[in-house]
Amino acid sequence: MFEVRNITFGGAIPAIAVPVVGRIEADICTAAAESRGTADLIELRADVFDGVSDTMRLLDLLAEVRGIFDGPILFTLRSEREGGQFAADPEEYLDILRIAISSGCIDLIDIELGTGSTAEACEYGISTAQMLAEEAHSFGIRVVMSEHDFSSTPCRADIYTAMERMRDCGADIAKGAYMPVREEDVDEVLAAGLRAKGELGIPTILISMGEAGQMTRTYGEVFGSAVTFACIDGRASAPGQLEVSEMRKILSMRHDRMREAGTLFLIGFMGAGKSTTAEELGRICGRRVIEMDEEIEKREGMSIPEIFERFGEKYFRDIETECIKSLEAGTGCIVSCGGGAVLRARNIVLMKSIGKILLLTASPETVYQRLRSEAEIRPVLSGRFSPEGILHLQNARREYYETAQDITVPTDGRTVEDIARDIRSRLNW
Repeated sequence: MFEVRNITFGGAIPAIAVPVVGRIEADICTAAAESRGTADLIELRADVFDGVSDTMRLLDLLAEVRGIFDGPILFTLRSEREGGQFAADPEEYLDILRIAISSGCIDLIDIELGTGSTAEACEYGISTAQMLAEEAHSFGIRVVMSEHDFSSTPCRADIYTAMERMRDCGADIAKGAYMPVREEDVDEVLAAGLRAKGELGIPTILISMGEAGQMTRTYGEVFGSAVTFACIDGRASAPGQLEVSEMRKILSMRHDRMREAGTLFLIGFMGAGKSTTAEELGRICGRRVIEMDEEIEKREGMSIPEIFERFGEKYFRDIETECIKSLEAGTGCIVSCGGGAVLRARNIVLMKSIGKILLLTASPETVYQRLRSEAEIRPVLSGRFSPEGILHLQNARREYYETAQDITVPTDGRTVEDIARDIRSRLNW
């Protein structure tokens, strides 16, 4: 977390950036003036400016914008390769960013991780991105290192690996923006953000573009995105941007809900004891208990195995997500979730936005003993009900559980009363 001109990056509520875009100076300056008092920072999209390759015009523009907007200014020269309008070679990209860095007019600079090699960087044995980051820091400028893909979304592991590379190249903020092709692509971005929030060590900006990815723009406080981008009067620079006034209201509402939230979500593999623990914890704490699978069965008028058989797992997961969305903040209830609820990162984000997530764990042998009489009605265990089969499924889900949990409580060899008292003590209920 750090501050630039009294704006915090990596704090609780994400900062709101408004892209300033225009081909001529007058349009850019007008947009900067409109952003004053509305945006936390502006992103000067220099790749759209038709004088970007003219040193004096660029320096004059930077000085004008600095005189208009007194908040943080992020300088961005987006290449065609990553969805922008700058088509020149890496050497010219390097020259223009150096002009901006030395201008004394900007506070942050966007450096593309995949910037092509330059002769100077090769001579020093480092990447051009790393060389630029070092130069920016020498002028006291913070670095947003970025990766954009307007055609697809990498898997969560690749997104996180790219952010690690950014950090290692000197980024102060690691940024990734990707186009979702499948519904699940949004979950990949959210999951990478949740992991980065716990492990990366620097703030992030993660965006899944378009309408499908709206969650990544409005739930940044939950999954760790430090900046969100919004527009004024519909002048969006990327698909899915909301109006800045609407964005500020949403972020404020999310923040208030998170502060007031008192819902507890119990997660874990089937047989970990979620239902019995929820019931006992609800009894001793006087709190309402919601059994997620029972709620789904009531809503659909059929059992979970029937839902799986007739409509498939995706249909069931969609209903599960809707049930989580329907829960109100501050209810103080205890929710026993299905074993696969955290397989979708959006579910984790929704849960964390209104409460805490508690993971109950149990060994494969314990699960096997607890579920021996229920194996036939557990669709996920079909054909693999053995300690070895259970271990395989647990390992497949381990990353999801560990990413989601705020608190972990083991249940092997313990009574439900002991487990419930332990949880109550940890939560100070």
